[in-house]
Amino acid sequence: MLHPESYTTVPSASISQAVLKSYDAIIVGAGIAGSALAFALTDPSRNRTGKSIPSVLLIERDLRQPDRIVGELLQPGGCLAVKRLGLRDCLDEIEAVEVNGYGVYWGTDASQITQLALPYPPESVPMAWKDGALWNGKSPKGQAPRQQGRSFHHGRFVQRLRWKAHSRPTVTVLQATVTDLIRCPKTDHVIGVTVKSAEEETVSFFAPINFIMDGCFSKFRRIIAPDGFKQPTVRSHFVGLLLQTPAPFDCIPLPGHGHVILRKKDPAADQPVVDGELGVGPVLVYQIGTGETRMLVDVPGAKVPSISNGSLHSYLERQVGPILPRSLLETFHATLDSNDPADRLRVMPNSYLPPHRQEGHGGVILMGDSMNMRHPLTGGGMTVALLDVEIISNLLGDLDDFEDWKAIEDRLAIWHQQRKSTSTCINVLAQALYSLFGAEDDNLEILKEGCFKYFELGGKRVSDPISLLSALIPSPLLLFYHFFSVAFYAIWIFTQQNGVQINKMFQILWTACVTILPVLMKYIHRAIVWPSVDLSHICRAPVELWSCGSSEACPAPAPRNTTGGVLGEERRCHQPTTTDNQLDQQPHRKNTFSSGFRLLPLNALIVEVVDTPDRSGPFVNYWWRCEYIVSDDPLPDKFSAGSIGSLLCFHLQSITPITLLLRSRQAQHRRSIPTLSIQLEQQDRTRTATGFTYEFLNKQQQQPIESLIVTTKAPHVLESLQRVRHRLSANSTVLLLHNGLGVVEELIETCFQEPSSRPTFVLATTSHGVYRIDKGLPGTQAGSHGRFCHAGLGDIRLGVLPNTTIRNCLERLRGHSNQPSSNDDSQSLQDDNPLLNPHSRTKPVLEEHLPDIEPETRSLHYTLSSLLNPLMVKELNTKWLPMGDFQTSALIKLTVNAAINPISALLETRNEALYRESSFESLCRQVCQEASAVFAAQAGQPFRPHHSLSAPNLQRVVNDIVLATRANISSMCSDIRTLATNRISPHKTLSKANLNRIAASQAPIKIPNYQSLISGQEEKSVKETSTEIDYINGYICRLGSQFNVDTPLNQSLSDLIKLKSVAIKRAQVLPKLQRVNRRLKINRPEDNPATPDQLDLFEKPENNPGSHQLDLFEKPENNHLADNQASVVDKS
Repeated sequence: MLHPESYTTVPSASISQAVLKSYDAIIVGAGIAGSALAFALTDPSRNRTGKSIPSVLLIERDLRQPDRIVGELLQPGGCLAVKRLGLRDCLDEIEAVEVNGYGVYWGTDASQITQLALPYPPESVPMAWKDGALWNGKSPKGQAPRQQGRSFHHGRFVQRLRWKAHSRPTVTVLQATVTDLIRCPKTDHVIGVTVKSAEEETVSFFAPINFIMDGCFSKFRRIIAPDGFKQPTVRSHFVGLLLQTPAPFDCIPLPGHGHVILRKKDPAADQPVVDGELGVGPVLVYQIGTGETRMLVDVPGAKVPSISNGSLHSYLERQVGPILPRSLLETFHATLDSNDPADRLRVMPNSYLPPHRQEGHGGVILMGDSMNMRHPLTGGGMTVALLDVEIISNLLGDLDDFEDWKAIEDRLAIWHQQRKSTSTCINVLAQALYSLFGAEDDNLEILKEGCFKYFELGGKRVSDPISLLSALIPSPLLLFYHFFSVAFYAIWIFTQQNGVQINKMFQILWTACVTILPVLMKYIHRAIVWPSVDLSHICRAPVELWSCGSSEACPAPAPRNTTGGVLGEERRCHQPTTTDNQLDQQPHRKNTFSSGFRLLPLNALIVEVVDTPDRSGPFVNYWWRCEYIVSDDPLPDKFSAGSIGSLLCFHLQSITPITLLLRSRQAQHRRSIPTLSIQLEQQDRTRTATGFTYEFLNKQQQQPIESLIVTTKAPHVLESLQRVRHRLSANSTVLLLHNGLGVVEELIETCFQEPSSRPTFVLATTSHGVYRIDKGLPGTQAGSHGRFCHAGLGDIRLGVLPNTTIRNCLERLRGHSNQPSSNDDSQSLQDDNPLLNPHSRTKPVLEEHLPDIEPETRSLHYTLSSLLNPLMVKELNTKWLPMGDFQTSALIKLTVNAAINPISALLETRNEALYRESSFESLCRQVCQEASAVFAAQAGQPFRPHHSLSAPNLQRVVNDIVLATRANISSMCSDIRTLATNRISPHKTLSKANLNRIAASQAPIKIPNYQSLISGQEEKSVKETSTEIDYINGYICRLGSQFNVDTPLNQSLSDLIKLKSVAIKRAQVLPKLQRVNRRLKINRPEDNPATPDQLDLFEKPENNPGSHQLDLFEKPENNHLADNQASVVDKS
């Protein structure tokens, strides 16, 4: 009988509720260790100082029941730790299976298998089990009670632990993703975390102690751990199968035991082995439920045979089938042949990571798999984690609070000393046994046979090793004794069979030494001392304010800058007060959403990066060329930079020098300024970066360009690149960051028709909110700069389109073929290069997938390495995505732009007008439906309801962003406003009547005489101020036309924006009209060219027989425009 808490989801606190509390500790990761630690830290019985119970924030990315193929067997020592932590009932009512020991099977095939039972020692500590899947928690009939372990579904145990933690009054459980660690700029202590919720809301939480327990794939380990411990070593993978065993006593060889099945090396046997294929490692079999049994097959090596082409299926049949006991063969083959998704093959890496000292990172502690991993052969991972939790919670229970880091450090040193006796035995035994059982070396085979013979002696030769394995007798010295007893016993058996052979005997002993001693010494050495850090200031956390213990501001260390300085930077570490009004006013408490548009329009910018001169190789002192194009400023004595471009310049300069290329038409007022500077305001600090050198953009420059980062508006990209086309080659890299899509296609058709000379394109999108505070200072002032505010934290996502040169180079280096990858979860673990396979789901890794060893890859490698530099990741959250994931993200962003930007621009209003009016829902729904239909036609199949690109999901994203950014101005609205700065704002409503009147302006667009206004052939002065509508709604329309999908509303919105922008540019506006609803007047020659008509976007045209009106909410009847314009929104 399952307890409801074993499968139900723990409710998450809301962000708005969580930020109102102060916390003594933050735990990142609500897995086995994280949930247990949250429960233990808030246990009143561990409060030995009479202090108040600590307040704990437990953060987990996904609170639904996890589904994993490891973490399913808990050793008796772990069960005892669960009992001592007060969590014993979490092992009840999850259909857990009793584990009374191990059965080991060794042979060349099913007919020649040697079986050996290794029972757990007799029960010394009663557990009072409530239930058990086989014997209802009791010992098998006729057997003495033994110290039992438990095997179960991993997710059920985790959910029960989470509910236990949730039951504590002072524990707050929050479902969110931790994106960054917050450090005190004065002490560099970690004082909190930044999280992002599922609604893309970003907030910060603060606490004096932060536990990082986010599992084996921890992203913060790379920040905290020293070199050599940032990534675990992977020697093999487990392939998991779920065998259906409804009658376990009939098909399980030894019910209630873990099974270890080993292949015996037999050179005389005729084993069908594929060339280059490694033999199978140990096979584990254990029950996880009444009728379910887990089989884990160890596949040696860093690469697993492919699931998609059947290689892994064949490997298992060839390597595993012959060595299985006969009772398991039928269900094994039935599982392999099953098409049920529940029976799919799943892969998990077997990682090894020794413990390490976390020097120089106060305020944060790595625990669990984030700090220490071992091969899961012995099933000791959960046991180590729970024992660590027990020790650390007991030690911290003596403290009055967690704000004295020196006192915490002293207890951490004790923790490392105490955990040596428990974790060292389990870790070393796991690695040594895997080396012994998993290898096919002749000497290891002799040691393996000696191990079996040693166990057959019985007595202490079985009870002691199995007690070490189960964490019942934690003694590294006892482990050392029995391991070398096995080694000498194996040598003695060898001499009895083959006579005395001194060289061979020495080789066997040497093999035993190199198997265990390096691992044992590494654990003992790494776990001896936790270094003390002498700090003059300890960060403390009052409820209302977070400070560094000093009344003075904490100056943040200035990053190294080779061309200029970082000036005037001041910052305080604080936690805002907890009133609702003040929360809204705190910059770092404001929500951050992935909006589909900028707060202000991007101005033309192409950044140039100069590589440092100390790089080795043929590209010493080569240039990464970027161009800085100044925006159109009405005052000739001022200059201003693009918002996003300036943000990139500011942060890239601390990584590598920056050179800017400026438009020559503004050269005169620049010649007296030797360098430029950028001032950036973010939250409560202001920083200035100086020393930006610059050149003037012209076609006379001939120096080759290796890398371009282009952040101009989409309509200006082509013109900008045409001016530097002669300086680009196939070894160049061009990064494009703009709104909309379609620019790459335009560049290829116009500038780069020849594939052999085409550069590699890196596509980018951003959700950062940046706006210009002013338009700069007079150019006559020394040190003039542009001032920008980084108001909203977001991310920058990158997708790479490698050219032919890069692809050929990578294929030559790695021998990869461009085959579509499988949809299996385990495919990402294979060596599948996402640069060669656009369908790959493998997360790109720079050093692995783009090596810096060939001239062809160097430009792209250095471009990405700068953008993915830890400083850039920390400040701008840059991410390199597989092309498929990037495309999905870009299409979602495109749809958001298509729904919000044109309508807000037509009304010249903030997004709050769209948020308030119900009529926007109809238009939004139609835009999303058209976009989703186009994307589905492009994909070749309809989307399921919950697909990211389905119409309901797109509409939900748009509504969320409109709600979150209701006080903002879209980039297209800002473009329209800049065309006529002397105009007052129009009426800020989106009523049905106003939309009908907007639609009336479509009539002139369909007149042939006015096609020049919207065909892109307008004069240069008009084109310079054009919006990005052709690359947003226009791109959806062009894609729809290509796949025969009608997009009437997107076409209508595109036409309206073009008409309005052109009319304003041609000064056909009443600048001093005192009414809120102004008329946009257009001279439209029709029957009588001498009699111009005036068409009003916001007023219904009266007595104007030449004007046409299309009702967006009514189907046109008897309307001559119906052939070209269908009704876009039904009455319903």
